[in-house]
Amino acid sequence: MASNAFSEITEEFLVCQICLEDFRQPKVLPCLHTFCQPCLERLLATEPVGKLSCPTCRQDVPLPENGVQGLKSNFLVCKLHDIMRQQPKVSGKTSESQREGIPCTACARGIPAEFYCVECTDYLCHVCNDTHRGLKGTRSHKVLAIQDLQSGRLANEIRARESSKCEDHNELNKFYCDTCRRVICLHCVVTAHKDHQYVEIEKAAERERAKIKAKLSTVKNTAGLHEKWIEELQSVKNDWPLQVQRTEEQIKNQAEAIIEAVQKVKSEKISQLRAMNAAREKQMEAAMEAAEMDLASAKSCVQFTDNVLEYGSPAEVMSVAGELTARMEQTADEKIAKRAELPNDFTNLTFDPPAGDLVPEVSKLIVQFRWVASMASNAFSEITEEFLVCQICLEDFRQPKVLPCLHTFCQPCLERLLATKPVGKLSCPTCRQDVPLPENGVQGLKSNFLVGKLHDILRQQPTGNGDTSEPQREGVPCTACERGNPAEFYCVECTDYLCQMCNETHRGLRVSRSHKVVTIQDIQSGRLTAELRARETSKCEDHNELNKFYCDTCHRVICLHCVVTAHKDHQYVEIEKAAERERATIMAKLSLVKNTADLLEKWIKELQSVKNDWPLQVQRTEEQIEKQAEAIIEAVQKVKNEKISQLRAMNAAREKQMEAAMEATEMDLASAKSCVQFTDNVLEYGSPAEVMSVAGELTSRMEQTADEKITKRAELTNGFMNLTFDAQASDLERDLSKLIGWIKETRVSFTSTLSPVPINLEICTRPVSPTLLKTVGQKGSGDGQFKCPTSLAVTTDGEIVVADRDNRRLQFLDKDGSFKKKVELEFNPWCVAALTNGNLLVTGDGHNIHVLDKQGRAARVIQVIGAAEKDITTLGIAVDGSERIIVTIGYQVFVLSPSGDVILKFGDKGQGQQQLSSYLHLTVNSSNQIIISDYLNHSLKIFDPTGRHLFTCGSRGSGPGQLSGPYCVITDSEDNIIVADWNNHRVSVFSRDGTFIRHVLTPAVHGLSYPKGLTLTHDGHLVVSDNHSIKIFKV
Repeated sequence: MASNAFSEITEEFLVCQICLEDFRQPKVLPCLHTFCQPCLERLLATEPVGKLSCPTCRQDVPLPENGVQGLKSNFLVCKLHDIMRQQPKVSGKTSESQREGIPCTACARGIPAEFYCVECTDYLCHVCNDTHRGLKGTRSHKVLAIQDLQSGRLANEIRARESSKCEDHNELNKFYCDTCRRVICLHCVVTAHKDHQYVEIEKAAERERAKIKAKLSTVKNTAGLHEKWIEELQSVKNDWPLQVQRTEEQIKNQAEAIIEAVQKVKSEKISQLRAMNAAREKQMEAAMEAAEMDLASAKSCVQFTDNVLEYGSPAEVMSVAGELTARMEQTADEKIAKRAELPNDFTNLTFDPPAGDLVPEVSKLIVQFRWVASMASNAFSEITEEFLVCQICLEDFRQPKVLPCLHTFCQPCLERLLATKPVGKLSCPTCRQDVPLPENGVQGLKSNFLVGKLHDILRQQPTGNGDTSEPQREGVPCTACERGNPAEFYCVECTDYLCQMCNETHRGLRVSRSHKVVTIQDIQSGRLTAELRARETSKCEDHNELNKFYCDTCHRVICLHCVVTAHKDHQYVEIEKAAERERATIMAKLSLVKNTADLLEKWIKELQSVKNDWPLQVQRTEEQIEKQAEAIIEAVQKVKNEKISQLRAMNAAREKQMEAAMEATEMDLASAKSCVQFTDNVLEYGSPAEVMSVAGELTSRMEQTADEKITKRAELTNGFMNLTFDAQASDLERDLSKLIGWIKETRVSFTSTLSPVPINLEICTRPVSPTLLKTVGQKGSGDGQFKCPTSLAVTTDGEIVVADRDNRRLQFLDKDGSFKKKVELEFNPWCVAALTNGNLLVTGDGHNIHVLDKQGRAARVIQVIGAAEKDITTLGIAVDGSERIIVTIGYQVFVLSPSGDVILKFGDKGQGQQQLSSYLHLTVNSSNQIIISDYLNHSLKIFDPTGRHLFTCGSRGSGPGQLSGPYCVITDSEDNIIVADWNNHRVSVFSRDGTFIRHVLTPAVHGLSYPKGLTLTHDGHLVVSDNHSIKIFKV
């Protein structure tokens, strides 16, 4: 259908999102967003020197040496703009610009163009047309009548027009230099790239299109996953407030039926509930924000990649191939995908009233909060206006530069933006991603030739109702002269609109007489869309010739002059071959990015649902606490207020977490969709040179958008949970402390990825002394031998993991202590923690936490940011019921999110009751209280989940309840505290509230000598690392 061949190109794709006008010198950023070069330069001028961020996705744009000018030009946008400019609307009516005529672009006489040279891309008046036909260089060009152009009959011919010209020699880029990875012209081939590996632009583009298409489906799938995840997240978020409200109401109703003995507990429970509420709302906000950012990034990547694949010529594909591939890999990163695939970790609040007689058994009157996992419930019409408008100046791109995040901005906008930032630092205005600038700043960033070409194509396209636009009715002015005459012709090769006079001149010139000139009517009719789409717009910025080669050495498109000069010793190929190669790579990655975006969208919706429901749940739970406390006399009044406060605090934290998750997922989705749109446009409308001009950026962006980490995160459900209030078993008169419930987090519908291995053994009240079953190993470096074993852990499979510090390794023993395997490390491990998913967390390497999988292979490294003591390594490590990672560095305690972000930091250096020293080991109990063994202060210090000090137990000495250099600390199933009393050569046990119970192991009875590591096995054994051996006790 010629008349609507470009109907899928959106206006956003052809308008600079900064200046909101037709692109001027469109530059495509690595994120695949395109902006006018002037807009980017203005933006760069407002940013720190050398730093530019994409105005759309805020991703940082690495600028080439020449700044924005060095960014890849988006030839496709310009070509599409020229095509769309002449396209009639579906109704077939001509626009004002079409009736008045497009001025000749080959002369300055202002005569309306009657012809259009497909090769020169000039609109020619009758005079210039005669000249154009008479010139030897242009007499062979295909010249079309404006009427044919507007009629749409030549849409396919125009779509195929190459708009990518060598910036060094101003010739069409007909080759791709694989050495330099850039499109080059014939001059480049015989000069700068003569010794390079290069191929014809069509072959390169064919190769790249296949690669890009392979990636595109992945990016689209990623976007779909983002959308699905956003929807699920929104559902969870909406339900969360109702759960909080319901739980609070249940607590209040229960309190009304309880008399005297539990009045004090009521206040504490309410305070606790409010604290829980605040923490959970904050967590929700953070989760939503992170998810929305990821989603926007994925959508942007998809849009850009689709445009490049759809509309980009080989040169245009190769101009951004590197950035596109990198961006897609980043967008579909495994961690982001995992987050979107997680089940909802936000919770529903419920209140469980106690059963039985309230008078004789007060413990059943007091309930605890706990978390229960919630089950989440025409061909150019797709080019958006945003894609063709610089998002800084909101005008058509001028010198569009594409950032690594694939967002495109005008070079001037980026330069203005860069001027407002710290020296050498630039962030994408859209996604805020840091942009590594080349030596010449914004000018050195790759130009987005595709944007300019698409802008030219869409400029002539009809709108959906068939009416021609206002500019079409007024006529496109001749771009070859200054007379202001409406163009009647368009030279496909020169990409000029020609009035009648300029068309005659154009046809008479030797250099342009062979160019293909078409009429404006033909362009507007859609008959030449394919020819215009294939037009190469990528010109060499050094020689102003079409980039017909791609230099694999320099990873850039080059012209023929470049081939025989600066790139003569490089590996280069013809732009078509390079584009063909890159398109396949880009297509393979694009599907991943789209999948990531889909997952993020779904997760954000689910998170939003939970977030919206959370305040109601908090309110309901607080009301329940109030009703429960009203019936409790005196004894629990103080507890009630505390519990409701805790609930509200948890609510606030969870809502904030939901917001953050939603926002991050939406950002990922937007990035994926943007990448898909850009890729679709490049593949659909791009000529070989245009494809190759952006192939690198397109592939990079799709790989970033559809990166495995993002996809996995997009498949994760939200980590929000349900709140319940569990009864605490105790007699009120005998033990008031046991009447107070504790906030817990539990998961029932899925296996947590970061949950600690549960302990099902209680040992503190057992009167029988433990029996030594086996001593394993001695000092040495052989298998089953140890040098300073500092920490122990038990995996879900029952294996005992030993941090063999001085041997720089982990050793795995079976439950009986027999050696199984070892994992060599590049650092001296301090502590190890085992998770339910089989992974291990290991400390001791600077400020890093190493995550190992079940086989002991390195999975990832988490860097802890913000430690005061730079030369101290990570030491104590634990994971609480909320999947928070807790680690110590020096005297500081850091609480990290599952993804590794620091969400809490506390600890003051000193010897006071609330102060900490160094060599801190830690564990957590079922209420997520943090228990720290303070080696130099010879005590145990207990903090609540927010870092507030609760109490201290132990003092320096050797008597009952005293400690001397406490080392590792653990808890049993009843939350009793077990600590290795290193200098006293014993293992001691304290109750949950810090009361000393007894010495479980002593040097006299059990032969201990400087115990360090502790762990409890699944079959009821206590394992101790003692001196250079491992001892297993039956308790």
